Amino acid sequence: MTDSTHRHGPRHAARQRAVDILFEAEFRDTDPVGIVEERIDLSRDESNQVKRVPEYTTAIVPGVAQALDEIDDAIAWTAPSSASQPGNCSTTRKCR
Repeated sequence: MTDSTHRHGPRHAARQRAVDILFEAEFRDTDPVGIVEERIDLSRDESNQVKRVPEYTTAIVPGVAQALDEIDDAIAWTAPSSASQPGNCSTTRKCR
């Protein structure tokens, strides 16, 4: 069993930063690697108040971006359909 403080160390923070960047890229419909590069540039000037991008984050984001189709397919295959979830609406049926 792992120590709970270990899960919230620097690698956890780097993974969380990667998820945040990937979510932002999806929301903005833009390249996540470009966001990482933008954040790295912004973090060089302390007046921007942008946190430095952890090195591990810079390794995670391009890997996920490259494998995004495969990841999406795996999620779609294993996750239940959102249409079958209670409370979800579609144009063809009413909300429960």
